[in-house]
Amino acid sequence: ATSRKKLAKKCREEVTFAFLPCNHRCTTTCANMNSEHPVCPSICGETLACGHKCQLRCSSCKTMGHSCEQKCERTLFCGHVCGRPCHGDEKCPPCNNKCEVACEHSMCSGKCRNVCSSCVEECDWQCEHEGSCSLVCGAPCNRFPCNKRCNKFLRCGHQCPSVCGEHCPSEEFCIQCCSDSVRDEIVDMIEFKSYGEHDIDSDPIIFLKCGHFYPISTLDGHMELLKAYEVDTNGNFKDLKPLASGLDASKPKACPNCRSIVSSVKRYGRLISFYRLRSLEMKHMIRFNIEIQKYSQVFEDTDDAGKLEKVVDKIVRLENDLKMGPMMKVYEACAGQDVDVKPPPVDSLIKLKMLYAMYAGKLVRESRDNWYGKASKAYDEAIRLADASDSRKSGSQLRINYSKLMLTWLANSD
Repeated sequence: ATSRKKLAKKCREEVTFAFLPCNHRCTTTCANMNSEHPVCPSICGETLACGHKCQLRCSSCKTMGHSCEQKCERTLFCGHVCGRPCHGDEKCPPCNNKCEVACEHSMCSGKCRNVCSSCVEECDWQCEHEGSCSLVCGAPCNRFPCNKRCNKFLRCGHQCPSVCGEHCPSEEFCIQCCSDSVRDEIVDMIEFKSYGEHDIDSDPIIFLKCGHFYPISTLDGHMELLKAYEVDTNGNFKDLKPLASGLDASKPKACPNCRSIVSSVKRYGRLISFYRLRSLEMKHMIRFNIEIQKYSQVFEDTDDAGKLEKVVDKIVRLENDLKMGPMMKVYEACAGQDVDVKPPPVDSLIKLKMLYAMYAGKLVRESRDNWYGKASKAYDEAIRLADASDSRKSGSQLRINYSKLMLTWLANSD
């Protein structure tokens, strides 16, 4: 019996065994089954706090504990997928993908998390049927999309399969010359028709930079084009829709196939430019809030008049930077034309003016009476902004701080 037990511990024959305490019933070797501590080879599969299932071996979890091996698949405000190791309910870190800001005139080479600028060159979207966009390249376009097939010809000599106003694709996408694999590609996501079966005369094709392509009927719906334009009963574009309210909860759209952000498609320039501007503005505000936190900490940590005055100068520059964010730069470049952009958030301006007043007030306490007028002006402006925006909490706090400043100045004057 002892000899048989020794042989069993070397046996490689496969057997079915129920492991304890995990209760996994699976195939293993006879040797493993007869060992002193059988090792379960199954994937753990337990649901973790993040919602994913543990993909480690059951035996590893016993010794090392559970660990999520999944990638975070949340879509960030910029449109990219997070892609970092799963971090549960924690906020996603800044986007580490390549910046998607690019146009006919320039291309950003930095990371998406950095703040760059929108193009203020003249927009080049034009066609013989719908005219041209009169705004700058980085602004949400103010012309209607054209639904006609492009009348240009590819290098092969056949008519372009794309829609009027877009760049023509290479001849490998010519409906007459393309390969069987291109012709068999499913392009209609509603009727599931292939490229070869689709009527490109009545429903031209949009070619995305990721290499995938779809008819305008499919992509118009995917991109939510009707959130940017009003149409009549016949489906013809008749007016522009305001974007700031209609797209407040929307994120930049991605290719239905590979999730690459849809960019550089002129037909969707009104939407793409708005998403891009909003993303730049959000990154601009993230940087602004980091600066505010830094200067707030300096305020708590120092009473040195020289350092305080240097920070006051930085706060003044920061206010100018806030007022001239990416959206306002595009607005000014459009020379006052009707362009869909938002002004800087009022609460941020209030926060900045309050911080300036607090610094100036601290300098008043250092017997620098010339700062009293500057602090008073900042409090007056902040209180006026708070009242206009119905921000009662901010207004109350500002008035309390202002009263304290007056008492300090009066005490110093005596």
